[in-house]
Amino acid sequence: MITLGKLTLKNFAVVSQTEIAFDRGLSVITGETGAGKSLIVGAISLLVGERGKTEYVRSGANHAFIEGEFHGDLTELWECLAEEEIEIDGPVLTLTRELYADGHSRCLINDQRVNLSTLKKIGEQICDLHGQHQHQWLLDPDRHLWFLDRFGQCDVALDAYTQQLQRFRDLKVCIASLEKQIAEAKEKQELHQFQLNEINSITPVAGEEETLEAERRQLENIARIREAIQNAIGRLQDDGAAISLTTEALRQLHSIAAAFPPASGFVIELESARIGLSETGRGLEEHLSRLAENPLRLEEIGERLAQIYKLKRKYGGSIEAALFYRDTITSEVRDIDTAELDLVGFKKQMTLIQKELVDSALHLQADRETAARRLATAMRKELGKLGLPKAQFDVEFGENQSGDLVEHDGRRYHLGESGMMTGQFLFNANVGEELKPLHKVASGGEISRLMLALKSLNAGKDRVDLLVFDEIDVGIGGETALLVGRKLRELSGKQQLIVITHLQQIASFSDHHYKAIKKEKAKRTETEIVPLDQEERVVELGRMISGGAFGEEERRQVEKLLREAGRKVSVDKS
Repeated sequence: MITLGKLTLKNFAVVSQTEIAFDRGLSVITGETGAGKSLIVGAISLLVGERGKTEYVRSGANHAFIEGEFHGDLTELWECLAEEEIEIDGPVLTLTRELYADGHSRCLINDQRVNLSTLKKIGEQICDLHGQHQHQWLLDPDRHLWFLDRFGQCDVALDAYTQQLQRFRDLKVCIASLEKQIAEAKEKQELHQFQLNEINSITPVAGEEETLEAERRQLENIARIREAIQNAIGRLQDDGAAISLTTEALRQLHSIAAAFPPASGFVIELESARIGLSETGRGLEEHLSRLAENPLRLEEIGERLAQIYKLKRKYGGSIEAALFYRDTITSEVRDIDTAELDLVGFKKQMTLIQKELVDSALHLQADRETAARRLATAMRKELGKLGLPKAQFDVEFGENQSGDLVEHDGRRYHLGESGMMTGQFLFNANVGEELKPLHKVASGGEISRLMLALKSLNAGKDRVDLLVFDEIDVGIGGETALLVGRKLRELSGKQQLIVITHLQQIASFSDHHYKAIKKEKAKRTETEIVPLDQEERVVELGRMISGGAFGEEERRQVEKLLREAGRKVSVDKS
């Protein structure tokens, strides 16, 4: 069992600083109206992940500090703590909240910084808090299946169903996405096929445009090119031209080579130049022989370039872009066939998943119907112990009208988050009256007892060891309050209970009694939560009985009350 051992508050609302030690069993907190009893509930709710408010920070303070020290066997928390990388050493777990006046806050577990969702995840496994807000859950039919599942321990069936529902939804989304993709692709298919035909009919080649442009420039300037080449050949080969003059220069140098040895070096150079000029001339003659006007080829090039320019305009501005686009749409056209094959496979898979989903929904519903019969019987018995001996209780199931539509074996099912059927509690406190939806007929006092009865039935099955009750006594009193007190004491044998109450009958059953006291210190209001010894407890119970005064009559009534509660308290009458 994990129990709250110590609660520390600093600058929390009207609490300047206090440290409260708690123990196992039933602890009650009493006090005048407005004394701050419910601050304990607010503090514990923050420790288990409720959102904080700047109003919780004491006026004039920088921040509020709330810390709970929990003791016990933490084995069941190890896996969850390990997932969040929280280290623990020994049997103590410390949860801390710091709320700052500027609105930001800090959450810590064993002095390690965590986010609020992590604190809530851990806190939910430690404490179950029931205040007016939680009591209202019973008035919400949508939550009734949650209560039923906890009683009937339908968690395994619910988890299996939830997993199947998620598989179904994931595959449904996948199929819808694939169908949309195929439909869109088919809408474009005709256009893509036209574009493919257009590009493939031209069959552009990378670099082709530059080559054709160069050839066209040559053909367009063929006359000027031939004239220039002919002139160049003439300057090289005609009488008195470059080759002739070079030959004459060589003859002159040869004639003086014997008398002037340096001339031999120049002879070699000029001979090389003459050979180069002759080679150049022959090369120009070869090119000239091949050059001829070709208007047909020029027209062909113009038509080809026009085709290429058209592709460039339509498909990205370059031949490379057009080729890339062709490859892309070719892949898309092929992908349609692949996607259609995938779609067939997914639809076959969907048939199997729908069967498994419906089977899991039917299994969950069967578990719930069994649990509902047990719950109805058990609740009538528990309500009888809580002063409602004639009360009737039942669970009514109805067809789900929302959720995912699933077809299987010729039947259609609406499957929502909670299953294939809705469920709500029916209640009747009076003999001869028809059972009606609980939220329409239950009074405040009946709601409190219904909640307590449910908690009693779940005692020992609950995943948490600490129960905190605020306003459990709304709308009750007298003999009924004694019955509720007795039930709380019975429940505290299995779980630690902290109860905020204004009824002496309930307080008389406590193992530990605390009082909220509002004082004025240094012209400021301050609340303290103090434990009461036996005599202080008697006085407090007497005050609760009389509304303020305490005398021998109140003492006698307290003694009677404690005897009825099964408490043997030695009272100092001096």
